[in-house]
Amino acid sequence: MDDRSQRPPLEPKVQIVEVTSPGNGQLVVVARCLATTRVGARFHRVKGNDRDIAPALTEIRRYPRVTVDVMEPPHAAQLVLTASRTGTPYLAVGDILQGVNPDPGAAGVRDE
Repeated sequence: MDDRSQRPPLEPKVQIVEVTSPGNGQLVVVARCLATTRVGARFHRVKGNDRDIAPALTEIRRYPRVTVDVMEPPHAAQLVLTASRTGTPYLAVGDILQGVNPDPGAAGVRDE
């Protein structure tokens, strides 16, 4: 039997609710999860404005002092994004980020 049905979707999707701290190549946002999103996800598209971006998700802060590796719909969390290109990515409230999650079987990625 193929175990792919047990894996979370490989395409993370979040909607920006608030941009809280831009600068230094990092961006901290509050986002609502629209599809399973894992730490290490790389976003490549902002839907709505059709902008190409390239930040990586480096941290999911579920509560002020609680970080998690995975965010599932319909939850929201504070996300720390790090630019993989020069500068800080520009994001606005309402933007929908899409990208690729790391493989759950990859080293350093816990499978829940």
